[in-house]
Order: sequence, then structure tokens, then C-alpha cells
Amino acid sequence: MKPGQFFFAGRDSLDLGLMIQHRPLRQAASRNFSTVSASNRSGLTYRYRDTFANTKLSLDLVFLQPPSKSQVDDVADLFDVKGYVDFTPYWDEHFTYKVAVELAPEFTNTREMVRAVTSKLDLSVYPYKYIDFGLVSSSFGKSATLTNPFRYPALPVITLQGSGDMTLTINSQVFSFVGVKPGGILIDSDEISTNQPAAMVGLDYPVLQPGINTISTTGTGMAIKPNYVRKVT
Repeated sequence: MKPGQFFFAGRDSLDLGLMIQHRPLRQAASRNFSTVSASNRSGLTYRYRDTFANTKLSLDLVFLQPPSKSQVDDVADLFDVKGYVDFTPYWDEHFTYKVAVELAPEFTNTREMVRAVTSKLDLSVYPYKYIDFGLVSSSFGKSATLTNPFRYPALPVITLQGSGDMTLTINSQVFSFVGVKPGGILIDSDEISTNQPAAMVGLDYPVLQPGINTISTTGTGMAIKPNYVRKVT
């Protein structure tokens, strides 16, 4: 990627003549915690959770050429999104971030600059980012071994092929499915969803733990998109 380039919701910023003006200040995702004050001891007691809070990212954007009103409208439309969308910046091109736009972008005419219009965009960033090779779905037979290279559990998307009753086993954990319809069942742990909810037994979704994961199914085969993640920094 070129310096300043980014991808947002599947669009290349260069197609809109837009770039990040300078590398922004970035804050690592912080672990969620609570504090307790006990009357029989000094200070606070911290209780940390296994979850992280969203972080913020403020982008100063600039048009490569003085834009037309239509181009400005196109950029405003690009950032008019609901919920999380994919974002890949030039400084971390092998990772995909999940970001939400909480406030519509501002556009400023700047006479001091050759590039006459700048824009400011504030994003709320999901605390994990996805490595590019973990976003590729691969097909397997009835068994597979996948290695999660990072220290954080991954929430995969798994498709089990076949029909009827079947199981999915990851390490020692068994997930059961009953009456799967022809075409197979898709289990999306990242979105906590499935295309056949009536076939699921229990409420747990598969997780790929850090390190080696041994996976097998009694179906006819499977496809797995592992969704390996690192904490946002």
C-alpha cells in the first residue's frame, strides 16, 4: 500500500482521491476492569476481566486534488455506515480492523494548502484486528490441524458439510448438531450466528485457542475461516 492509502468498507481511498494526511496517534485497547474499595485495607483492588474496550482513532484526511462537490458527497456517503465495517490502513496493511463511525466527517476548506479540502474522521475501533491469512477460508476433509499464532482466542467461521446428525470436535470439546439439512451448516462464532439454528445443540460456539487446535467432524468435510486476531495497538 502507498503511504496515506486505506481501505474502508471495501473501497480503496485512492479511487476517491483521498488519503490519510499523517499517521495518527494510536492507543492500544485497554482491558476492562472494575475497582473495589475495602474498608479494612488501603487503596483500591482491581478486578480485571478477559475482555477489552473499544479504542478511538482520529484520522485527518486530505484530497489529492481540489474535489468537486460530487466527490465530497461520495466521501460523505462512504462514511455513512451502520455498525462495524472493515478498515485497513497503510501503516498496518496485513491486518483488518473493525471500525464504527460515531460522528459524520467534517470537511474544511484550507487555503493555505494546495489540496484545498481536508476532512476529519473519528472512529471507534473494535479491540481486536484480524490478520490477512486468517481471513481466508480453507477446505478440509474430516480432520484438520490449525495453529493459532497469537495469544488471543480466535472466533472462526466453520461450514460442516453433509446432512443429518453430526459432531464437530475441537481439541477435547464436542459440538453436536441434529437434523442438519442438505447443503451443510454454517457456524459463525464471530457473529454468534448460524444458518440452521434449529440444528444446534447448546449455546456454545467453536473457539480456536492459542497454539495447536486439532479439529474433526463426523460430517463429510468442512471449511474453516479461522479469524486469527491480535489486540489493537
